[in-house]
Amino acid sequence: FCNVVPFLDILLQLQKCPRVDMGFVINIYYNFHIFYPSLKQAASSWVFASLCMAWFVFISLGSFCLTNYINNKITVGQYRLFRRKWRTSTVLVIIFNYTVWAICTAFYQKQDQGIMYSVENVIFKLQQEMLGNGGSTPNIQQLTANAVENVTLASEIYTMPELELSERLGSASYPTLRKTIGYRGPKLFDIMEPIGDGNEKEEPNIVLIMMESWKDLRYLGPDARRIITPQFDALCTTGIHFDAHYTPSLQTSRSLVSNLFGNLPETLIEPAIKQYPTLNLKGLPTLTKAKGYHNAFISAVDLKWDNWHKQLPRLGFDQLEGWRDLNQLLRDRNYPPVETEHEGNWGLWDEKGFNGLYEHMMDWKANGTKFLVNFYSISSHWPYQIKNSYDVPKDIEQFARTEEDHNYLATMAYSDQHLGRFISKCRQTGLLNNTIVLIQGDHGGPSPVAQVNGGVRDEATHSPALLLADGLLPPDQVGKSISQVSSQADIFATVADIIGIPEGGMLNHGIGSSMMREHPDKIVFLENPFKAKTIGCRQGDIKIVQEGTSPPKVYNMSLDPLEENPLSSFDANKTTALIEMTRKLVGMFSSLYGMNQFLPGD
Repeated sequence: FCNVVPFLDILLQLQKCPRVDMGFVINIYYNFHIFYPSLKQAASSWVFASLCMAWFVFISLGSFCLTNYINNKITVGQYRLFRRKWRTSTVLVIIFNYTVWAICTAFYQKQDQGIMYSVENVIFKLQQEMLGNGGSTPNIQQLTANAVENVTLASEIYTMPELELSERLGSASYPTLRKTIGYRGPKLFDIMEPIGDGNEKEEPNIVLIMMESWKDLRYLGPDARRIITPQFDALCTTGIHFDAHYTPSLQTSRSLVSNLFGNLPETLIEPAIKQYPTLNLKGLPTLTKAKGYHNAFISAVDLKWDNWHKQLPRLGFDQLEGWRDLNQLLRDRNYPPVETEHEGNWGLWDEKGFNGLYEHMMDWKANGTKFLVNFYSISSHWPYQIKNSYDVPKDIEQFARTEEDHNYLATMAYSDQHLGRFISKCRQTGLLNNTIVLIQGDHGGPSPVAQVNGGVRDEATHSPALLLADGLLPPDQVGKSISQVSSQADIFATVADIIGIPEGGMLNHGIGSSMMREHPDKIVFLENPFKAKTIGCRQGDIKIVQEGTSPPKVYNMSLDPLEENPLSSFDANKTTALIEMTRKLVGMFSSLYGMNQFLPGD
């Protein structure tokens, strides 16, 4: 027992929790399924793991030596000497255990929060609150004092199936689960219902295009988007542009979960889709499958990345196409050879990726297949390798601060070129006549280091977003720019609002709201699991950021888009309420991944 207590004590100290006592040990024992994700996260810290390893080695060697000592001493009948030395060994073990605890505490006091990322674990604190409330998981309204219901879900008509689940499962274990019936409220833009050849109403095809590492370029100046991504800039005049769109976190696998299921991402270092092979989620693929769509996921990369090849089929996708499949398809369709990718590339050049997407869309059209396709580009991924044959626009140099910056912007320009060619071909062949295209950056750039150290700055989280709906937008709305804040977590709700919800409603556990609807008080929530557990939120022009345990900083984004001058005067009560809401929501969602409590299994 004297070995177990210091171990738990170290975990709790690293989590900024109260010192261990017997009552808390008993709580952990009986509620281990709740605490397991947090204990696992604490143990993953390299400093803590190395100290624990040394501790266990010491205990193992000590036990081995002690066993030999006991055997030897008993055989020669020197029981007194054995008793005296056994007490000394025990004292030494206890001293060593608490020395390890002291070292951990010292590391905690001096640690670099960017490295020892687990010390400010909001999940653990939230779980303690849960146990303090009788061990039950609070529902989404309780967690945010009705703020989520009044703001984030303001346009959604839904019911909470808590009573039904309580009767079936014995407790209301799924705090964000609800049944969405529809959407309401004034619209920011309209999508006209497409009409088929027989004058019957048709549901549009859905194309979600995620541009690798594309960030909003306005911080580089008013002409940056026009010069670096001229195709995207021109496309904005033909659709609906979302001017204040965010990714809730970093890394592609996190954006995938937010886009498709409306969730806030996991706050551990590894994304949820990789960590939890039996994760139960329902979202956009579930909705479109229920409405008769063919669901496809296409990216010119190795789809074994983060277990995509295993997770996506079980989460609702009928067809997966990776780089090998696309290469073979283009050879079969007699596309001319393209320059071989450089060693170290994450996948095929975007030229090949977009050509493969185009060919599949042509096949689906020829077969009369209604489809949802989620496509991820790759050429603008770090380390930003440029095709030898690509002529980099010289005007880009004025925006580059470093060589890496230059290469990053050059790969954005290259990907933009082939995005434009893809949309042009689709328009020429009529592929977009009954199709909604949503184009977004999956997260910011320019480099993994900058993203990690950038916290939730706009350079890492503010991404471009554009909706194209040829022939489905009222003429007076084409080219409209929407300044209301939005995020990738809103995509599921937005598509559901466009294509409609199946009769009887749909199960939904996301945090998003429809981007078609007016939300004057809309809030987007942000988190960075790498930079001292940075969290943030934006409501209107006001953005609040808290890095670790530092005091929150408040920015006016319309006056200070580079986030250089925190406001010295602001509403302290509102700031505290918003950042606390963000902390609890981020913590709750991350906790639910580990407990697999978004919804019951099939």
